[in-house]
Amino acid sequence: MSELQTEVAEVESTEPQAETVDSGADLATDSQGQDETNVQNSESENFQKSINRVTAQKYEQKRRADEAERQLNEIKQKEQEAQLNLQAPEIPPIPDVYEMDEDAYRKALTERDVAIQRKSQFDAQQMYIRQANEQQRQLAQQQQQIANQETTDKFKKNAVNQGIDSTELTSIANTLVSAGLDSNPDLTMHIMAQDDGALIMKHLSENLGDLDQLMSTSNPYQAAAILDSVKAKAAALKPKQSQAPDPTPNIGGGGVDSGGNKHPALEGVIYS
Repeated sequence: MSELQTEVAEVESTEPQAETVDSGADLATDSQGQDETNVQNSESENFQKSINRVTAQKYEQKRRADEAERQLNEIKQKEQEAQLNLQAPEIPPIPDVYEMDEDAYRKALTERDVAIQRKSQFDAQQMYIRQANEQQRQLAQQQQQIANQETTDKFKKNAVNQGIDSTELTSIANTLVSAGLDSNPDLTMHIMAQDDGALIMKHLSENLGDLDQLMSTSNPYQAAAILDSVKAKAAALKPKQSQAPDPTPNIGGGGVDSGGNKHPALEGVIYS
């Protein structure tokens, strides 16, 4: 075998080994990179799950608090209604002095006077309950109106800051009302109370499938997860911030007197 053939054979026999070493190194690098990517994805997924869980827990706590308050008010209202439904004391007729002796007559008059007092107290109590119910209803209505107005004002202000004018906001509202969002006022106000509420509603108006999914679930955890997903999508609708630098201020002249070619500070100076 010639020396050239020997060298070629040696090269051929060594090249695959070099490739094998390089290939193994590449595989190790790729595997390490993939592991790092998997770890990052896992951490990101776990972080998002934690956010969803915390959001769902807050949503559930608020729902339970609202439900407890509603049940308490309902119990109070039922108790008051029960008081209202009590039968009023009956007032016996005026006794006939000719049909009974004097003692029986005086006793009947006394019993009638007591019944009149009880009836008067009962009527006053019923009047107080009715007035208290009406005041409570009006107060709750006023507080709700104030809260709704504050939420609405903040919602509109945020919408303007997010590039959504009143005309577009009206169009968004009409679309969502037609889709049935107004049938769930609690959900509507919850969305409006978010800082990105206008963007969320804009996204929902353009993606009614997400709205249907959000409205169709009664599970607070699922609702919170869906709303978080919608928030993330709506964030893409935020107006882009301009990266252009501020314009350079215009620095004008005017320091030289055009008539005498002298600076104003030199006015009155006498040259020798």
